[in-house]
Order: sequence, then C-alpha cells, then structure tokens
Amino acid sequence: MRLLSSNPNKIREFREILWDKLEIEEWKDLKEVDWTSREVIIYKALEAWKGCVVEDTIVEIEWKEIVDIRWNIDWLQKYLWNNIQCIVHLWYNTGDSIIIYKWLIDWTISTAKWESWFWFDPFFIPDWETRTLAQLDSVGLKHKFSARKIALENLLEENIQEVLKIKDIPEWVWEYQ
Repeated sequence: MRLLSSNPNKIREFREILWDKLEIEEWKDLKEVDWTSREVIIYKALEAWKGCVVEDTIVEIEWKEIVDIRWNIDWLQKYLWNNIQCIVHLWYNTGDSIIIYKWLIDWTISTAKWESWFWFDPFFIPDWETRTLAQLDSVGLKHKFSARKIALENLLEENIQEVLKIKDIPEWVWEYQ
C-alpha cells in the first residue's frame, strides 16, 4: 500500500504521523472534480493506480462543503466562523474497489492574519484548545488534534467508511476545479 501526494507539507506530515507504517510517495497533483467531496474522493482514487491511497481534506461550514479550500481561503478568513468541521478522506484503490476512510474534527477560526504556513494551520483552532494548529505544531502537539492522523489510523486499522465497486462508477465528463 502506497500513499500518494503532490504536496510536500502533507508528505512531511504523513511521514511524521506514520513513520514506517506506510510507503509515502510524492506524485503528480491529481485532478479534482468540481462537485461534492464524495465525487472528489471517487475520481481522485480512480486516477491513482491499484494499491495506492490518496487523501483529500475539506471544510464544512453550516452544512456547506468547501471542497476547493485553496480557492476559498480569502472567503474563509473574512468571517469568524464557528462550527467548522475539517473532514479528511482517504481512499484506497484495490483495483476492483475504492475503499473510503475518513475522520472529522471541529474547529473555530482565529483572528490571526494569514501567514506563510501549511494551508489553514495559522487560523484554525481545534475544539477544546485555545491555540491554532500552527501554534500546536510549533510545540509538537498538532498531531494530537489531527483529523488526518485519525483518518490514517482508521486506514491502518481497516475501519472502513464505505466501499465502491469501480465498475459501478460512471466516467466523469463534467468540470474540474
């Protein structure tokens, strides 16, 4: 089983979390469909090859999925949202099926200005904490609040969320992000 990512920061984080439990490889940026998180999961997994795991993180605010976070950073920073959920999806392409694992964690937004940091770390605060993910990372505690870490643990422990047969998935013919 090989975990693929084009993001060097995610690769670093995966290696910190997993150590030697899973092979991690830098790979091309996979196309993301312009639809719901479920469709993003399905079609990114189809683009990867058999035996590979891919990851996607979304934010959900007031029941609205933000699947294209990188294009909505300014909008997210504009408001002090409460009840934000970070949802991490991992999916494993077996060749015949796509197996989905996920985890979520609740956040609020900090008033901190955007910094040059890993995605949303400088302004998201996990529930039950007063520090941002960036502040937690600087003292070695970020992974304690990481939805990505728990999703990876679910993968390794085979706590499956959903299984889809590849033969039942229609070809994507619409827009991409």
